[in-house]
Amino acid sequence: MTTDQIAALTSKQVAALGTASIAALSTAQIVAMTTSGIAGLTSAQITTMSTDQVEAFSSTQVAALSSVQIGALSMDDFEAFSTADIAAISSTGVWGLSTATLAALSTDQIAALGTGGIAGLSTTQIAALSTAQVEALTSLQVGALTSKQVAVLSSDAFATFSTADIAAITASAIAGLSTSILSSLTTDKIALLSTSAISGLTTGQSRR
Repeated sequence: MTTDQIAALTSKQVAALGTASIAALSTAQIVAMTTSGIAGLTSAQITTMSTDQVEAFSSTQVAALSSVQIGALSMDDFEAFSTADIAAISSTGVWGLSTATLAALSTDQIAALGTGGIAGLSTTQIAALSTAQVEALTSLQVGALTSKQVAVLSSDAFATFSTADIAAITASAIAGLSTSILSSLTTDKIALLSTSAISGLTTGQSRR
């Protein structure tokens, strides 16, 4: 098929293609697929794709991948993704990231995840992040963390937060901090908490 013909395929037509046909597509043909066509790829089809084919995905195509499709990608595929590709993964697409895949992401790739992507991670996924990966989070990403996500951070991971990170934590997220983590905060970092964050502390937290 020509690239024009590939571009004309609907999601149902793409899904009907055999895995051998998908594996035989050139990178130019992969690039020619519309986001609708990309959305039609089955897990079995994605699994048979080479790393070169996956690397050919544009950021727009990556953004069209569902959590199931993301879950079908290998760690080698993710290593081939640019930071722009990582940033394009949707807030629901990140659900497909296994803890093993997350652990294999570089700190640059972790920092590239959008705030929606970070907020979309489950507590299990957040807990699987290494201390170095947590340290790589930008202040904007830290500001996107929920109380449930903050609650599963280890003391060592939380200790890597800069003063800007601490100041970015929302009042609602502060509620997830354990008393042990609050007790480990220096007075300088406590002083950075917003007044709304302080007022949002539970009785148990404020007694730290």
